[in-house]
Amino acid sequence: MEQAPVQLPDWFIDRTKTQRAVIMAGAGVSVAPPSSVPGWYALNRMIVAALGHRVDGYLGKADYTSDIRAAIDARRSARAFPPDYQAQIIEEDSGEVYFEALQSLDVTTRNASHEGIAWLAARGALAAIVTTNFDHLIDEALAARGVEFEVAFDPTSYEQCLVRLSQPAATLQVLKVHGSVKNRLSMVDTLKQRLLGRNERLLESLTRLLAEHPWIFVGFSADDLESDDRYLGLVPGAEASPGIAYVQWPGERELTAGARKLLQAYDGRAVHVVAETAPFLSSLAGALGIPPMTAVASADPADTHAQVESRLRAWAATLSPAVAVNCLATVAEAAGHAESAFRLLHRFWKDALPDDRSGADFDRYRFHHGRLGIGGGLLSAVDDLKTDQGMESLQNLLRVGSSQPLAHAWAGLAWVWGGNRDFALSLLKDAQRALEPGVAAEVRADAWLAVAQAHFGLAEPEPVFATWEEVASLAREAGDLPREAQVMALMALYHAEFMTSEYPEFMRRHASSPLARAKRLNNPVIEGFAELASGRYLTKTFAGPPALAPLRAALEHFDRAGRPPWRVYAAIEYAKALFDHRSPEALEEAEQLLNQTNEVVDRYQGWLPWYYEAAGQGYLCVNKRAEARSEFEHAIRYAEQLGLARKADSLRRYLPHCDEPLAP
Repeated sequence: MEQAPVQLPDWFIDRTKTQRAVIMAGAGVSVAPPSSVPGWYALNRMIVAALGHRVDGYLGKADYTSDIRAAIDARRSARAFPPDYQAQIIEEDSGEVYFEALQSLDVTTRNASHEGIAWLAARGALAAIVTTNFDHLIDEALAARGVEFEVAFDPTSYEQCLVRLSQPAATLQVLKVHGSVKNRLSMVDTLKQRLLGRNERLLESLTRLLAEHPWIFVGFSADDLESDDRYLGLVPGAEASPGIAYVQWPGERELTAGARKLLQAYDGRAVHVVAETAPFLSSLAGALGIPPMTAVASADPADTHAQVESRLRAWAATLSPAVAVNCLATVAEAAGHAESAFRLLHRFWKDALPDDRSGADFDRYRFHHGRLGIGGGLLSAVDDLKTDQGMESLQNLLRVGSSQPLAHAWAGLAWVWGGNRDFALSLLKDAQRALEPGVAAEVRADAWLAVAQAHFGLAEPEPVFATWEEVASLAREAGDLPREAQVMALMALYHAEFMTSEYPEFMRRHASSPLARAKRLNNPVIEGFAELASGRYLTKTFAGPPALAPLRAALEHFDRAGRPPWRVYAAIEYAKALFDHRSPEALEEAEQLLNQTNEVVDRYQGWLPWYYEAAGQGYLCVNKRAEARSEFEHAIRYAEQLGLARKADSLRRYLPHCDEPLAP
């Protein structure tokens, strides 16, 4: 059924007639048939599918990765795993070759939206076209209409664009803000790239266009604005803007958070329209007095999705087996499927051919296998070294540790949880090489995160408080929001635990903003530490119910993250908060939780002092003083055996309470 003409307010039409418009075209413009270019989420699904096909073929096991791919897709479909986050993860494991995958979008079939934009341009209604799309379909539509235009997509052409915009009757400028499919090195797709900011000349051009012309946003989700208020200067440019029109696709039930932020910034000068792009452009042309669009020849329709999928499989086939499995596993881990990721990594360990067991890619594989298995705590240094999984996981960290001291940081963390302080400290000492100036920001941040977790388990916070600001600053300067947020979440826990009174100020000054921006990543490690910090602060300052919800949430996040040691710690602290609540229901739940924890805590013996401390507090709550003393003495003994002198001293403060008279 044909869509009724879209009614636009007179003020917007008048400004468009006198000042000409800028079209801001997002991915939705090229998604419509017959172009059917895969959108951001669909393309990311196809990339994961291509990686899975590559791994399946190498392992000789048809559909071996189907479950892990389906789990990733489910998170993506729930809008809980952003495409730019996936892109950052894959690019870190594959390097610049990742952008060759994006060149699969170099297709030729245009649609009515491309033609509508070109028709407006041919009739002089547009001052410029800005697009986030890599493809050249708008360019081809302009050429078919005989429109003179210039494309800007890299530093040199952005410089030329800025000059052209200052000239009267300048040639129409088409600004590709994320680069061009024709040049892989120009393409911007990862979260890190986006947060680093764009070319200064590009931003100057956009600022000028925002101030001088009304903008029309079509097929544009504005997702980038969720994590970056400065994205393309769209929000800061609102103050000088003559106004915008935002066209929402009817299939979207509600505006994205980024779109709401955009409209709010332009409040009073914003038009919100719900319409298909092509009919909207036709209505706009009519309102501007432009005659109906005439047809032009276009490329024959093609099965674009099949074409892109075929190109992506060809791309994945060029990757080394280790790169393909690394990419798929780290994406699965970030999407909250750490156990599946480790199973995939270990399956590869069994089946990798001798010729593929060397080189930088395989060393990176060894690191991931060791970090996720023994370092992340899916496997226990106490129990699982008797298995091939556990032994190979630890050995893989030690094998690459001589050249990559980052691996020793994670091996040291495993031994903190395993209760071997001396071995842990020797590994952590070697890992300091990964924290030295000149080491890549990502490596320094990852090493620091492992070392900081280790020092928490050792109850030695001073080295962490002395170094966190430099690491956070490095991550921020690199545009690395996931790592910056992990640092902030872990430091929130440090403040809640060791500098409780300063926790609110730390959150206000340092942590609230990056943690809020990282919410859209739905990273279970970040969320787990943030909730645990909140719960511990509330436990220490507001005894009772307020702490229960964040501590329960921390349990769930660490479950999904595949971090059993931190789940054990969260369970212990949750039980302690339940004891503080003191209701019969809370005491019963706490007892059940400690009984469950008792079944697994021996796998992570570094937490035994905390476990027996919680048990002792439980007995105190029900006036069983003798039993409480026994549990606290167990806790003190374990702390001393583990070399945790500070923890042992803090536990001794409970003993006098065990000698107090029983409450009536």
